Amino acid sequence: MVCIIVDRHHLFPDHVVGLIMFILWIVLMIKVYQGESYKLPIVGDIADNATK
Repeated sequence: MVCIIVDRHHLFPDHVVGLIMFILWIVLMIKVYQGESYKLPIVGDIADNATK
């Protein structure tokens, strides 16, 4: 039997995740500045429930 160990850093490096989060933050900041409302798919529902 062959056991393959996959290191998560080789599949999706942390700097890529950080870059995606930074770009998302910039896009959301622009939407807020323009007066638009945008709800993120999972986190938006959690935030809505927390504020009620």
